[in-house]
Amino acid sequence: RARMSAKVWVIKARYAQRYEDISVDPKSTWGAFKAKAQEIFGLKAENQKVICRGKKVENDGIIGATKGARNKARVMIIGTNSEDLKSKSIEDPNKPFKKGDPAVYKGEEAVIVVGAHFDDPEEIYYTIKRADGSERQTVPKYLKRPDNPSTGPAVQAEKKSSPKIKTTTSPEPPTDSKKPKTKGNQPPAQGEYVVVFQGKETYYIPVALEKDTVGSIKSKVQGILGIPSSVIRLVSPKLTRANDSTMLSATKIRHKSKIMLLFKEGFHIVKYGEDMIRKTVKEVEEAEGLANSMIKRLEHRAIGFAEGIQMLGRLKESVSNIHRTLEGVTVKRASEKMVESLKGRLKDIRKLVKEIEQLRSEFG
Repeated sequence: RARMSAKVWVIKARYAQRYEDISVDPKSTWGAFKAKAQEIFGLKAENQKVICRGKKVENDGIIGATKGARNKARVMIIGTNSEDLKSKSIEDPNKPFKKGDPAVYKGEEAVIVVGAHFDDPEEIYYTIKRADGSERQTVPKYLKRPDNPSTGPAVQAEKKSSPKIKTTTSPEPPTDSKKPKTKGNQPPAQGEYVVVFQGKETYYIPVALEKDTVGSIKSKVQGILGIPSSVIRLVSPKLTRANDSTMLSATKIRHKSKIMLLFKEGFHIVKYGEDMIRKTVKEVEEAEGLANSMIKRLEHRAIGFAEGIQMLGRLKESVSNIHRTLEGVTVKRASEKMVESLKGRLKDIRKLVKEIEQLRSEFG
């Protein structure tokens, strides 16, 4: 009742690319809201699907009693008038995807949308399933509708990729005999480990099955990817009903068990990507400074052998971390040029690393 004490609420509604403020009585129903939206947007009330905090609202639901609804709340309106559908020979390419829709990822890879996330109407994102069975999250700008949806993603994937790749409906990662290539991450020479898959990347996480918990794996993944452990989802049939405090010995996880890494719903990869890019700019500057300093000191033979090894190791680790960030980050269109610029600077740093290794071999 306290939430509905205000006489009038303003609901910020989005339909297609248009934004409007709609004044409503919080004690009224969503059906009344749709009637007002019809007057503003021209979309018939019976054709409207209103999304509030990621969930569809019902016509007879009270606005003020809806979870997530409040004064100045954002909602998304989806729908099309039947006469508009008849006038269109093809499907609107800007229409949001829904679960089960086929799509083309980055203009070349056929995928299936397995999750549509509308928590924030301004930061919509999707979970997609690729031809190899792996899942990842992406934003609308990287997804387009296929020219011929009837062919389905499996047929398109076969045309776009190698004929050796087979479409599978199981999220189970590949067998050990067909491990994907990894970048800077190899199985430990000794001890137990689990194999964590994220997109095309594979990570080997050392574990102590009798001591570690599920949360321990998340913390180790956080150390590798730099993604907060609180947004990490570890998916495996062997982790059923397990939480962060569950001991691995109490689960079916064993040495070399395979786990899928996903992100929790509500984690906005674009916002996180923008923050990561700002941090990466500083990391690139530090790496450039370290590389140039080492070259100068090596030319003057003013660096010890042990110190040189330590500094070079730190530089290579920094280069590896920067590369991983730039390859996996998702940013706004306005920041894409910045990402490309950082990739160019990283390429120059790699050349400096080779020059450092050459100087160390010459000077001993």
